[in-house]
Amino acid sequence: MEDSTPLRSQTESVINETFNTEFGVIDQIIVQRKNGEDFKTLTVLNSTDFAEKINSSLVGDTDQPESDPDYYVTFKTSESMKEYSKDQSIAEMSYYQSLNIMCYEENCVELNNGVHEWIDDELNGKDDS
Repeated sequence: MEDSTPLRSQTESVINETFNTEFGVIDQIIVQRKNGEDFKTLTVLNSTDFAEKINSSLVGDTDQPESDPDYYVTFKTSESMKEYSKDQSIAEMSYYQSLNIMCYEENCVELNNGVHEWIDDELNGKDDS
């Protein structure tokens, strides 16, 4: 299949291959935790760093856990970048940190501790005030 998005980078390739998405551009990754009925944004991650961490931490495919996820990780194409990409522009992943599993719809992958530790470092490096 011919790539319709000239801006597609290694970031989009890794996420698309891992989670069966169809992003042309990913320039925002937002980590949230459900707080009652609302979602609290905890941090915004660098998309290139995140894709590299996923790629280096991938263990393999797995089943979706029956428990609730610890975090929701939203991959987005910002409004300003949508003009460059007509492909998928948002995907909400469920991240089960205690199990090192991340899912998008029915596509779940097991990750090693590298992602868990990196997200912890990113969250702990942010001031919650």
